[in-house]
Formats: sequence, C-alpha cells, structure tokens
Amino acid sequence: MDDSLLVRYRQQSVGLSVGANYRLTRALMLQGGVGFDQSPVTDSNRTFRVPDSDRYLVSVGGQYEILPNLTLQAVYAHVFFASAEIVSEASTMSSILIGKCANSADTVSLGVKYRF
Repeated sequence: MDDSLLVRYRQQSVGLSVGANYRLTRALMLQGGVGFDQSPVTDSNRTFRVPDSDRYLVSVGGQYEILPNLTLQAVYAHVFFASAEIVSEASTMSSILIGKCANSADTVSLGVKYRF
C-alpha cells in the first residue's frame, strides 16, 4: 500500500443544540445557546493528523434593530473539545506515538440584516 494514502474510518455521529431568544427592549434581543457535537473519529482511529474529539459549544449574542428594516447582529461562540488520547503507529518508523490533544476554538460573528 502507498504510504501517502490515508484511509480513515469514521462513525456516525450526533449533534444536539438548543438556543433561546429574549427580547429585552423593542430594539434589543439577547440570544444564547449550548450544544454538543459528537466526533465522527473513533478512539482507535484518532491520529495527530486528525486530533478530533467530542465538542461542547456555548454561544451568546444579540440583535439591535436600528431601523424597522435594519438590524445589527453580533455573536460570540466558544467550543470546548473533550480531551483525547492518541496512540498511533508511525508508518515510516518502527515506533509508536503516544500523546494527548486538547483543543478549543473561539468565533466572533458580526452581521447586518436589511429587509426590503
């Protein structure tokens, strides 16, 4: 088999999330949400090239209506990745790589909504 070819096996996964809106004033709406996203990468197929793991998400945001047809939007989201062990054989060496991955991600989104 060609060493440059990577064959990775994935499992079916589930993602669940829930969010809520709260209108504080006529012009300002607050938003929030939480979620869970199961990794399609199994423990036996996790590598340093694909250090994926289950994810937990938290987001907060808001919308502010400047005019009846113009709204500004802003959202911040943080993704917590579950800690994951990695044990993989190095194909070009006679050794085994052992480690642990810890990831996280932050996202900021800004938008403008205009209704015609």
